[in-house]
Amino acid sequence: IHLTVTDVDKNTAKAAVVVPPADSSLPYLDASKLPVKVKAGEASTIALADYVVVRKGRSPMLTFAEKVKAGVGADTSTTTVKDATTLEFKALQDYTGLSSVTFEVTDGKSADDSAGRVATLSIPIQATASITP
Repeated sequence: IHLTVTDVDKNTAKAAVVVPPADSSLPYLDASKLPVKVKAGEASTIALADYVVVRKGRSPMLTFAEKVKAGVGADTSTTTVKDATTLEFKALQDYTGLSSVTFEVTDGKSADDSAGRVATLSIPIQATASITP
């Protein structure tokens, strides 16, 4: 779809919007469920199926554990990959603020499934302080 927009001062801008067919969509994040909220110092499980949207009849899964990276404030002494469909994020005990987990995901049956669509996604995470009495 090609668009041209003209404002009241006769300035114009042009754009092209590409709308792929629904059956060839790449995996993407469900923005209505973001950011993932976690408490500092506590491990939180992130099921890919809860946050990643894929083609109908398919399920999201990680391609390779080595492609998973936790962002700033993450406790690197803990594992980020629980299994092929689940991540785990733990913010440092004294960290509050924004972070993320970046990973490569497919909707194929395996990482090398040629029919699978692959995307690199980054789930935003909001770490809040753990309140201790």
